[in-house]
Amino acid sequence: MLFEKLIERLIEKIPNEYSEIEKARYLYINLAKIFTFDENYYLGNSKMQKNIILKANNESIEKKEIVKNRKNSAVCISIAKAYCYALNKIGIEAHVCQYNPDDPHVSTLFYVEGKSYIADLQLDLLYVQMGRKTRFFGKGYANEDLPDEEIERIDEKIGYNYKGENEVSKKLKMLQEKCKGIKPFFKRVNLIIEELKDIDCLKDMGLVEVDAFYSWTFKRIFTIGEYKNIRKNFLYSKDEEGNRSVHDYYLTVLNSENNPNRTYDRYEFDRKSKSFNKISEEVFREKIKGKISAKNKKILGIREKKANKKVDNNGDFEDK
Repeated sequence: MLFEKLIERLIEKIPNEYSEIEKARYLYINLAKIFTFDENYYLGNSKMQKNIILKANNESIEKKEIVKNRKNSAVCISIAKAYCYALNKIGIEAHVCQYNPDDPHVSTLFYVEGKSYIADLQLDLLYVQMGRKTRFFGKGYANEDLPDEEIERIDEKIGYNYKGENEVSKKLKMLQEKCKGIKPFFKRVNLIIEELKDIDCLKDMGLVEVDAFYSWTFKRIFTIGEYKNIRKNFLYSKDEEGNRSVHDYYLTVLNSENNPNRTYDRYEFDRKSKSFNKISEEVFREKIKGKISAKNKKILGIREKKANKKVDNNGDFEDK
């Protein structure tokens, strides 16, 4: 489906009695449900990132193909353009805005009821997909921010609840309490991974948002020193034309602490269930054969040969 068609259908569902700011919020929340941040940009080198941005700058957003019932990859420029397009279609003036001249990141500047606001849909993808309060909608451009109380009132009216806010807060407190009684670091990591398997808000996230969520959780439970003993790796392969496969996502956790003979726990991310499953060292090494580590990030416990690396048939890195 073309994006312009999706927007037409979305606009048809907006009640006529909604105010301009309520309509803007309705579109914001619903658009956040169809996008995920582009994992190739997130995990790519500077050349790949520049190519993705160039394509996004040149593409006609209304002709962009959108797949229903699936997260569609996009970067900040595409997401900002999409929101601008939707707002302009309902008569709200909106423009892509580079808020910080020292930062290439862009968001949306829009005008309602004589006031100007910044909305950063890309940064709020994670929060909407978690069913939580947003952080980047209604920031005052030449006036005060839209009050939190007003946003909450609008959300109640348009049917956007914060069930994820309570779920995440309750789960985090429970994990922090349980981890106090567990000394081995790797056992605490395993507990967290197992407990997060049943958290509903994860089910509606794209890969980048899932990664951000796990990082957010770990950093609120572990010290900086402990967190360094968790390594995230994204591995991919290339076809004959040089196109990347989807990324395999792994966690490696040090499980021997101060023991000089270090060993590790390996976890593989399941995109369907949006959870990590523990796998053996043998299975892990078999799965990473021939795969390339995104951003050349070292895999803990795997011997490294060169900086420009690829995993060979023995599970070790070799030259590409």
